[in-house]
Amino acid sequence: MHPSLGGGMSALVFFLLVFFQPTHGRATDIQLGRISSRLPVEPVHASASEVAGVYGHQREDTVSADSSQVRTALYLFPDGTYLFVQRASIMPATIFDKGHWKVVADVLEVSSARDVTWNPDLERKFLILRRTSHPEEFLLVGTDLAVKRFERLAGNDAEGALMTVARKRKRVIEPERSTRLKDYLMRKAWHPERFGDEPSTSL
Repeated sequence: MHPSLGGGMSALVFFLLVFFQPTHGRATDIQLGRISSRLPVEPVHASASEVAGVYGHQREDTVSADSSQVRTALYLFPDGTYLFVQRASIMPATIFDKGHWKVVADVLEVSSARDVTWNPDLERKFLILRRTSHPEEFLLVGTDLAVKRFERLAGNDAEGALMTVARKRKRVIEPERSTRLKDYLMRKAWHPERFGDEPSTSL
């Protein structure tokens, strides 16, 4: 092969590798960069089984029991299903969303079950990250609304802004108690009639 052709081929290969890599990964890097430019964070490289657990907003931990403020919990079960539960003093625990989840390129993706026919008000994709100073931490940050809200709030307290928008894992869901916990929540909190729909299917 002529030397000039070899150089041209190398440039072409480089171009293809840079500009035609999966857009999912590039978008994730950009979103992570928008946070890491404000404070030291890093992606969590973990399998789905390692990510499973109960996630909630840290600021909600300080809400008193008699407050009317809504509290939420995202249950990621080891079998790849999830429940998104909201509760308040004027509203009993209610499942607003349920379906399946998976980890793709260090991003958590959720998809609602067919019988969730309303808007569950839950982002579909989340960065999985941690503060560099907290090596055991698992945080979920919505790739759209949560990242934008973080940038609005960051100001002089980027860490406080992150912990406001992120869902932090509060506890692990052990496989041996997963089914029992999910069945309990479905019996107690699955009330689709509150949304005006009567589903015919379930997880």
